[in-house]
Amino acid sequence: TGGGNVITGNLIGTDLDGITPMGNSGHGIGLEDTQKYAAQPNTIGPDNVIAYNGSTEEGAGIRIDSGENRAVITGNSIFGNLGKGINFPENDSKVEPPTIIYHDLEYGVVSGMTCPKCEVEIFSATGNEGDKFEGSVKSDDFGNFVFSKGESFSGPNLTTIAILSKNRTSEFSNPTSS
Repeated sequence: TGGGNVITGNLIGTDLDGITPMGNSGHGIGLEDTQKYAAQPNTIGPDNVIAYNGSTEEGAGIRIDSGENRAVITGNSIFGNLGKGINFPENDSKVEPPTIIYHDLEYGVVSGMTCPKCEVEIFSATGNEGDKFEGSVKSDDFGNFVFSKGESFSGPNLTTIAILSKNRTSEFSNPTSS
């Protein structure tokens, strides 16, 4: 029930190599707020590997059950979970995931729309989560963003998340197709 937690630099659902599956039957990280706003704000990241969690599609990489989204999820590697990579099932202040409008894996460029002045994190993905953190960029006053890595993305797909005011995070965007 305490807020201000920081979870960083962990291997959750993997062996020490960060690749071999050793997932949890439930969520990789689960935060529950039994007293509205008591467990907030929290920071998850950077540098966590959160993978292979869930014995059903309900098992998320990160699941935060709270009336209000007051969590910053940043700079993690989230992949291979049976449920959503990031899940806010009961959320009164949901941040919509960014929409990717254009991408070029070879040239390392992605652009799209999100909330105005939000931080957008870009990930290479094999599915619909965020396997590899590629970088971040701030959207403009209208919510437009363009990110150029300066080298190729790992791919084969890209996903994004939005962070609003350093205290609320979206779920993953829809992945691009190869």
